[in-house]
Amino acid sequence: MGYRQFTNVKPPQPKEKPNPNDRADANFALLVPSGYSKAQKTLPPAGPYHVNHFICYFKVKGASYTDVQGKQTAGILTYHFLRNFCFIFSEQNIARAQYGPRGLNVFDGSKTVEFTIGSNVGTAEHRAIGFIHPDWVAMSSTPAVSIQDLDDINVKELSSFHGDTLRRYWDTVIEKKLYAVLGGTMTLVGPDTLVLSLLPPPFDKILMYMKVVTEYEKARYLLEFNKFHFLAGTRSWRVAYDTDRKEFYVETITIERFSCWAYEMAEKIHSTRDDILKLWDNLLNNFIKTKAIPGYRFDPVPSPDLFKNCGYATSPILKEIRHNAWKYSTLKSLQEAFLAKPPTAAMPPPVIKALQAHKGLHVHMTATG
Repeated sequence: MGYRQFTNVKPPQPKEKPNPNDRADANFALLVPSGYSKAQKTLPPAGPYHVNHFICYFKVKGASYTDVQGKQTAGILTYHFLRNFCFIFSEQNIARAQYGPRGLNVFDGSKTVEFTIGSNVGTAEHRAIGFIHPDWVAMSSTPAVSIQDLDDINVKELSSFHGDTLRRYWDTVIEKKLYAVLGGTMTLVGPDTLVLSLLPPPFDKILMYMKVVTEYEKARYLLEFNKFHFLAGTRSWRVAYDTDRKEFYVETITIERFSCWAYEMAEKIHSTRDDILKLWDNLLNNFIKTKAIPGYRFDPVPSPDLFKNCGYATSPILKEIRHNAWKYSTLKSLQEAFLAKPPTAAMPPPVIKALQAHKGLHVHMTATG
């Protein structure tokens, strides 16, 4: 978007409150990496496609399984992972997750989860960012299960669950305050001023910019960026059983892009790569150590040699966690790497195996754009 076009955008006005009933579909829209969605008509996704994969092998303490039992137990553990996701994610992490409250708790039949950076092991910088910017996703599973019912017929067959990124159509408390500041009806005082003063680039620059150019109302347009999850795409999680090694593993993998040009620009000023590594390393470490799954305790074990020649690094948090990331300039190049025979360095076998298994990502492997 050019400067002249940007300055001529008529900004949306803030909403008073979220939709008061349970129809959260009116409060959110899906963000897709491969093209325009309802939420992205004027702000298309930006930058290359990202695929990152985190994996950790483990054993269940005091138990051994046949292949059939192992696969069924993996489905049960995936179910408990989904059911306790917010707790496990937040136990020791730089961000926290919580299910959406009434009125914001469902999107297109799926439960919503709000992620806010700045949890118990986050920095002051993380907390300042989290004060202004939440990220929302809609959680689904394959096959669909009720997270309240362990007797659900599909639980033992549960292969994975995933979160699709969302754009909000309502304003947070801090957004309402900032709209009021821009309108000249409020001055930030106390804790609000302190938190905003801690914001790192590019957020502090954006705030200074807002104060300078409010007469053109461009600042209101900038606030609309805040309603986007900073990524457009899907992240998936699962527990699986390796019949060759007679061991379990827990993993997460994603296909995503920046949700709009503003976040691609922000990434050049303030990289999120380290935060992404910490988030998902912490999550897998939390899962291995969790006591939230009744009747199960886990011991991490060294990963197979399969990962040694694929560029995977070892997590500083738990040495058994392996992770790596890949970028693809276009969706076509991602899909070609996935289909390459034999596999190439652009997408090694462990990634192909994960993408095949995580069914929530298949929509992106068949998309056009």
